[in-house]
Amino acid sequence: LKGVPLKLLAFERFLSQFHNKWKDGQARFVLWTIKRSGPRQHDADRSTTEVRRLVERINEQHGPVVIHREFDARTPPTLEERVALWLSVDVY
Repeated sequence: LKGVPLKLLAFERFLSQFHNKWKDGQARFVLWTIKRSGPRQHDADRSTTEVRRLVERINEQHGPVVIHREFDARTPPTLEERVALWLSVDVY
């Protein structure tokens, strides 16, 4: 999850600093993670848990502004699912 926790922390800080301007949920951050297995499964699980906690915290503090979906590596999101997710956000 290359840099995802840091990106979420930056988005959280952005929302905190500009809360009044973005308080009505006009800013959205979409994130999808793909569950994988392999020799570094422990690291992947730890990273996924960290991402889930950050998403939960941000959404609790600022409303539902982070859309997080998890997909299995064997069944990645379809084109339609990807388009639907991207159309639901303002921050790319």
